[in-house]
Amino acid sequence: MTDDEDAEAESRREEKGKGVLKSEDIVKVKARLSDRGGPDLVVAIGKEQNVRVLVRKIQEEANVSNWNR
Repeated sequence: MTDDEDAEAESRREEKGKGVLKSEDIVKVKARLSDRGGPDLVVAIGKEQNVRVLVRKIQEEANVSNWNR
């Protein structure tokens, strides 16, 4: 693999939420689910990751397979 291919592969992994993150690149997000009376969820996510990754992590933590819209 060339350097460009390595960088592209790493970028795809980070986009999917599977990349290795440095501690200074991590943000903790507190999520409150209105259909639950329980405590808020705290999810760690990379600064450069998109909202899709955040939503997926919240769904996993809350054991929700499909959100009601």
